[in-house]
Amino acid sequence: MARPKILLCQTYEEACHLYDTYKEHILGIISDIDFRAAANRSWRGDSFAKAVRSERPDMPILLQSLTSDYEAEAKALKLSFMPKESHNLTLQLKQFMTEYFSFGDFIFRTPDGHEVGRAADLKSLREQLQYMPEESIRFHAERNHFSNWLKARTEFALAHKLRPRKVSDYPSVQTLRDDLISSLGRTKDISSAV
Repeated sequence: MARPKILLCQTYEEACHLYDTYKEHILGIISDIDFRAAANRSWRGDSFAKAVRSERPDMPILLQSLTSDYEAEAKALKLSFMPKESHNLTLQLKQFMTEYFSFGDFIFRTPDGHEVGRAADLKSLREQLQYMPEESIRFHAERNHFSNWLKARTEFALAHKLRPRKVSDYPSVQTLRDDLISSLGRTKDISSAV
């Protein structure tokens, strides 16, 4: 059985190499603002984040620092930020990974952030898709939330099938909904046959 793994990088070059090697499987990135390049130069974690986001705009990225001086800069880049000296750092990291790395329930939201449904597994995701408002399905599909959530559950084949598809590839959100439901049904049938 496949399980999510944590890859620890010591240098900018190592981070770039591991990203290039595993980019199709990465759920998210947590990086220090300051870390060293192999040539003993100081390098910024936000430079790595910008490079990743230029290729994968939906990649969840959390920057950390010993000070909160970089928080405004991280927010301007639409990156999450967490000071390392936060008194509840462990809890904040857990919440970030649950929400952004898709380890928890799939939470259906409208574009304004209002929760409209929740799914704990593939079966309940398939069931919930039948009733969710189109605006919620569009919101999640545009951000690759469905494929990320499936990857976190080691449904790699289905996740990679869905990721390249864009909402604009479908004549309507209803057609997208039907395709998601159908794809999840085939996955469920295959899983139960094994």
